[in-house]
Amino acid sequence: MSKTIDVKPYQNYLYFAICALILGLVPTFSNLLTNLYLQIVFTLLIVYVVSLVIQKISKAFMDFCLRFNLRLVYLYIIYIVLYFSAFMFLI
Repeated sequence: MSKTIDVKPYQNYLYFAICALILGLVPTFSNLLTNLYLQIVFTLLIVYVVSLVIQKISKAFMDFCLRFNLRLVYLYIIYIVLYFSAFMFLI
């Protein structure tokens, strides 16, 4: 009997990482585009492209994590620490 592993937690981690990066870069996006409608369209385009990319790479990301025995809890912690340390220097 083969054991099936759910891809959803790995997709959630990828969404978390990408959304955190996008939220960190919001001031840059708002400075590039002054028109509100262009900002909205650009944001929706980014969300659409990101969701397509995450759907495509989530299985490969899950296989990578399982191959190297990486637990998602550790990935969340490492990402949060790196995120705050990187964006503290940009502020």
